[in-house]
Amino acid sequence: ASHRLSKNYWPLSRRTPNRKLLKAGDQCLVYIAGTKTCSQTFCGSARIEAVALWSEPDEFGIDSLAMGSVYETKLQLTKVSVFSNPAAIRPLLNRLAFHGARKDWGRSLQGGCRKITRSDYEIISEERL
Repeated sequence: ASHRLSKNYWPLSRRTPNRKLLKAGDQCLVYIAGTKTCSQTFCGSARIEAVALWSEPDEFGIDSLAMGSVYETKLQLTKVSVFSNPAAIRPLLNRLAFHGARKDWGRSLQGGCRKITRSDYEIISEERL
């Protein structure tokens, strides 16, 4: 995640839910799932500057879109912030509305792109301070 954020972009696959709803000016939070170091935390934020087709060669010079890459869309980001104090999700669950009080809240974050309320965004942003 930090590599992508340092390059001011985020790729989305053609199967990413809600990708067609994203637009310039939208705010984003980056969540890291899993069970390893820094997992189950919100580790960064950014604003979408533009939504573009994925058209750049990858680090090996291969045009991944032409080669059938899963990536289709590229979010060009601005105002990128990598949190020095990532916000752990578990202590916030009882205050967040996005998961609808599901016990299996992790499933609510699957798929790569999830719309949340302004209130949830503010709760998460304040927690990392």
